[in-house]
Amino acid sequence: EIVNLQSLSGITTDTTAWGTTTLSATNSVAGSVDVTVAAGTAVTASNSFAGGTVSVTNGTSQVVSGVGGSVTLAGATGAVAATASAVGNADVLINGGTSVTATVTGSTDTGLVTIGATSAPTGAVVVTSSGNYTDGAGVGRGAIAVTGGTTVSITQTTGITASEISAASTDTSNFTLTQAAVTVNGTANTTSVTVSNAATVAVV
Repeated sequence: EIVNLQSLSGITTDTTAWGTTTLSATNSVAGSVDVTVAAGTAVTASNSFAGGTVSVTNGTSQVVSGVGGSVTLAGATGAVAATASAVGNADVLINGGTSVTATVTGSTDTGLVTIGATSAPTGAVVVTSSGNYTDGAGVGRGAIAVTGGTTVSITQTTGITASEISAASTDTSNFTLTQAAVTVNGTANTTSVTVSNAATVAVV
């Protein structure tokens, strides 16, 4: 059974007993997405409402996107792909899955990216994370932590744009954007770890 759900005000559903093979949940305008599925269900979930959360539990695969809110994924038996944009201080938490790909943009002071804290992925893990700088104050980044994976690749960039550099260069202030601390805890299956983590960026 294929199920497509669309809403303008949030989606909360448990399809465990539906016999669903494929579930698509799409939300916008307001609210959050919270779905629980059976182990045999492939899930695609998206929430374009800024600040709305996305939560998916179980499934063969999970393909998820959100804007400005937390993303919480758990229990997948297959591949996991998460895209969190304009995430700010919201967290991206992923447990389980085989391969895991997390693309996070616009993260700021306390927004965490945590993969495998309670259930380590068993395949390749790829994390790409960029920050968000606003002239006028020093900015930090929430920590990135990965446990598990066969190979782990983490790339962290500042997110500072050319226009932000230009604007900052015309005033007399001096602030910094400090990249996130990165921790990788390998398991017996982990064969390689690659981390690209830019140094503190001074904006004049």
